[in-house]
Amino acid sequence: MKLGRAMSRYEAIFLTALVVALWSLMPITQMWDWDEPLYARTGIEMFLSGNLLLPRFNDEIFAHKPPLGYWLMGLSAQVFGPSEFAARFFSAPLMGFAAFMVGRTARAMFDQKVGDIAMTIIGTALMSVYLGAAAMMDAPLMAGYALSVWAFIKIVLAKKLRLDWLVCFSFGLLVTLLVKGPVGPALIGGMVLGVFAFLPKQDRPGWTGFWALTVAGLVALAGFLAWFLPANAASEGALIREGLGVHVIGRALAPMEGHGGQGLAGYLMFLPLYIPVIFLGMLPWAAALPQSIGHVFTALERRERILLLAWFLPTFLAFSIAATKLPHYIFPALAPLSVAIAVWLNHANLRPHFAARLATLLGYMLFAIVFGTTAFGFAQAVAPWKILAAGLLFAAMGLAALRGTLSAKLVPLWAVASLAMMQGVYWLGLTEVDRLTKLSRSIGQQIAAQVPQDALVIYASYGEPSLIFYANRPLGKGLVRLKPDALGAFVQANPKGYAVLTAQNIDSLRTAVPTITLRTLHEATAYNVNQNGRLQTVVLLEWQTPAP
Repeated sequence: MKLGRAMSRYEAIFLTALVVALWSLMPITQMWDWDEPLYARTGIEMFLSGNLLLPRFNDEIFAHKPPLGYWLMGLSAQVFGPSEFAARFFSAPLMGFAAFMVGRTARAMFDQKVGDIAMTIIGTALMSVYLGAAAMMDAPLMAGYALSVWAFIKIVLAKKLRLDWLVCFSFGLLVTLLVKGPVGPALIGGMVLGVFAFLPKQDRPGWTGFWALTVAGLVALAGFLAWFLPANAASEGALIREGLGVHVIGRALAPMEGHGGQGLAGYLMFLPLYIPVIFLGMLPWAAALPQSIGHVFTALERRERILLLAWFLPTFLAFSIAATKLPHYIFPALAPLSVAIAVWLNHANLRPHFAARLATLLGYMLFAIVFGTTAFGFAQAVAPWKILAAGLLFAAMGLAALRGTLSAKLVPLWAVASLAMMQGVYWLGLTEVDRLTKLSRSIGQQIAAQVPQDALVIYASYGEPSLIFYANRPLGKGLVRLKPDALGAFVQANPKGYAVLTAQNIDSLRTAVPTITLRTLHEATAYNVNQNGRLQTVVLLEWQTPAP
């Protein structure tokens, strides 16, 4: 299976630098609730149990997504241990592979220079750097998606079928299926239908090619069903009810977990959300977006224009129409936009319009204001210069974009500046944000260190997924979640154990069980971001009650 010509020197240097830069960001921050620790711990439990068929989290079936992302995180935890770096490890090379395939697609459509620029843009855009250093499903999804798109466009441009291209197309679809179910195939299928509907017959393969691609898609589906059918049976239908019914169809029809507007007015208000999200996610390259899009419509040949639109529109329209909105959902749409920008930059060394450069400055200033506000809010607890310095890095990038020129020659320099800025923001700003806003690692590590592995551990009021991840309990000995009003009865029925409680829980427990003996093992206080920044104290303690 070949992916075109051998890797060039520029590709090798850029991809190595990108992956190393992403790896270096991974240990800096604690796990971000909720998704990162949910996915990482699920992978760990699948490997601990030896059951790679059915995802589980904290000893319970976790039917949100298919298993490929869990497998990767569990595998890296086997090598590096259950750490932030292990959970995020595979995101970096997969993001690098996705950038490589976007570049190869641009090379196939235009030329090598455009391909190198497109690879650099998608690899160093703000959203790509964040997702490439996170334990999320976006990097593996993008890797499979980019592979299928490359194979499809190769078939379209050659107007013939080749077995290796069909294999790549099918394998990429299988990867997307095993990462996020029908999401990837829906986006790729929309692109295929768009090309066959709007590209003239003389510019695309015949219908034999369409049916060959359909068969390749069915082969991918068969591979997915080889996992899904027995896993769904083992879950007693939970994968269909929750994974498909709730987390695919349900998210499309109604906003979940507050991610979207309520009612018709809220839905309409959130319809254009992904326009500013794309702009911010494409920084520092966003300044070139308006002229690049105009260039697509005014200067490109019809075939290339239709290919780029068919690549972009299914993703943009599908997620804009869906009721649940999260910024990273739109990430696949950044790939064709990166190619469009690369084409424009290669066309001429033109300075982006002042309005676009000003909008880029404002985008960076928005991030700078967030960091500056954070510094002001925590001024009594931390030396604010670190967070202010991180904010100044955003501001400096914005000012450079306002004054500078985006050109093909300057692409490597802008890429280095973007990666360097993110290094500074992570090391200077996010380390302090972590220390002041997260509780789980401190408490969880003390559970792992002080609590016997066969002991009973409960939690109430505070119990984010990252707590389960850092506690790293053995299988069958996960943390037991209780409602606060059930604590008294549970403790009386279990005369000894360990608990993670808030101060309010402790007072209520003493009132409900006056004879209880509590021994504090560890205490942590932070402005909990998952509780709207409310100052919260959480205590790990051991309890004993007199035998009944």
